[in-house]
Amino acid sequence: MSHDFREAHFLVYSFEKRNSVPALKKSTLPYLDLTLCIEGTMDYIIDGERVILESGDAIIFPPGSTRTRVFTNEKNYYASFNIRFSEEFTSPIQGKVKKCIFPDTLTILETFKRNFTEPSLFRDEKCRGIFSYLFHQILESAMDKENSYVKKTKQYIISNLSRNLNLEIISEEVHLEPHYLCALFKEHTGTTIMQYIISLRIEKAKQLIITQDEKIYKIAEKCGFASYNHFSNTFKKITGITAAQYRKLTK
Repeated sequence: MSHDFREAHFLVYSFEKRNSVPALKKSTLPYLDLTLCIEGTMDYIIDGERVILESGDAIIFPPGSTRTRVFTNEKNYYASFNIRFSEEFTSPIQGKVKKCIFPDTLTILETFKRNFTEPSLFRDEKCRGIFSYLFHQILESAMDKENSYVKKTKQYIISNLSRNLNLEIISEEVHLEPHYLCALFKEHTGTTIMQYIISLRIEKAKQLIITQDEKIYKIAEKCGFASYNHFSNTFKKITGITAAQYRKLTK
């Protein structure tokens, strides 16, 4: 699974040690936020769910997600990337990724910092290459910790998100009996397959609503919703507002 960062624009990069972690007000992100907690702890709320990072963990906020960071009064060492994409980008992983700091991670972060801050003819190209390696290292770590059938199920869903998906189609693809696959997926992820699909589709819709000027019904189609009414009802149920209101709030 490859992910193209040729359209990535790095807005902010922080890599520092602090005596405390400053709070961040609740906001809907028009960019991807990747933060690695190297030492200490960090306290976040992502789309209404509280997430505590410990040393060695990372967190990924995809575009369109709602992020809050709670003040933490303890020493901390972390790196944080804010990245905007001029083209559609859907992260295959989001939320917390446990224990994904490797022996070469600090060297990668230092190398990125040097290339990000120093003037260079090929600054952006070098930064994209360095970040791509780091991101895929984290992705590989997250996937290695998963059950192989759950991993394959997620990969298939992500690759076919805009298509008609149901349990029968997916179970045939991963070669497991539907009821067993359903139970296995719920055991390892805490959610059902269909809830997972809906969650990804809404996250993708939020990203497209922010980054594209297309009609909302067209975005619903791109995200795999069979009808606009279904999309509308689902979007409001999950976010608490309509898609049109969401667009106005994020402009």
